Amino acid sequence: MKTHVLIEQFDGDPAIFVQDDSTKIEGVIPRDLAAAARAAVADGAERIELCGGMSVELATEVIAAVGPSVEVRLNRYDYGSLELAAAYKEAYASGESIDAAFFYKASSTTELRRVDFIGLVAGVADLSDLKARAREARAAGARMYELYAGWGIEAAALLRSLDSEPSPVGFID
Repeated sequence: MKTHVLIEQFDGDPAIFVQDDSTKIEGVIPRDLAAAARAAVADGAERIELCGGMSVELATEVIAAVGPSVEVRLNRYDYGSLELAAAYKEAYASGESIDAAFFYKASSTTELRRVDFIGLVAGVADLSDLKARAREARAAGARMYELYAGWGIEAAALLRSLDSEPSPVGFID
């Protein structure tokens, strides 16, 4: 399945920062979200995944823009992550620099790298590599994780269990 992930970006030029055979991840300014989703479908996306910072109202706009033939999913947080995610959101809104780590399922694991407007990013091939990259991200300062393109509940549970100080974990259900 060809998945296109749209991550909210508030400044700078929107950019595609991951592109492989099955996954494309793109930063997009929220006002341009519907147009970006239509472009993703025109490019062959069968599934669109939206960043956890996007609202259900924005997700509804994307569904209306692309129609019923494309699956649209919104990254969500489990109940145990809600307070942690809210604290992260408040810190981010106040200008505090807190890293997040974004992991997507890939055929082979990639290096963890920094993308200016979102934080740390890596493709991971299996749960063992996910665990290793998450520990690397935590050591680099990540305090929140989001999972995309095939990583769901099992991977989220793994990440929640890694640290003595839990981090919020968003995932696609």
